[in-house]
Amino acid sequence: MVQVSFRSMCVTIVAAALLGVAGCGDGSLSKSEYIAQNNAIQKSAMASMGSISTLDPSKPAAAATQVLAVKKDLDAAIVKLEALKPPSDWTDEHADMVKAVKSTSAALGALATAVRTEDVAGMKAASTKLTTSNVSFRAAINAINSSR
Repeated sequence: MVQVSFRSMCVTIVAAALLGVAGCGDGSLSKSEYIAQNNAIQKSAMASMGSISTLDPSKPAAAATQVLAVKKDLDAAIVKLEALKPPSDWTDEHADMVKAVKSTSAALGALATAVRTEDVAGMKAASTKLTTSNVSFRAAINAINSSR
């Protein structure tokens, strides 16, 4: 009969528990987990982005402050997106999406400056960059959705 000491049994249990906590594999989220967490982040960011439609161009300082508030919310979303570990077959699409959101954030910064200084050419340039960023973002999302 094999005798197992109490100490050996405890070491085995602790080792198994640590393996369970550490997890096996690369720590990537499942597709459904990734989509759920990504959607929650996007929902929050999009709610903030919606406030841009209410900008009052007759009050440039207030409008610039509002744009910067949206940029701050978007920067917080970027941190959360960067913390996600997408499924291995979506890493490129995820990187493209994060890049597009960072580009949107940069464009918002440029827009805030242009609005504050009433620089019409700067506003147009920022608007173009926002449109380009949105196209890139949509392309990354479409790539993810098409591979579900």
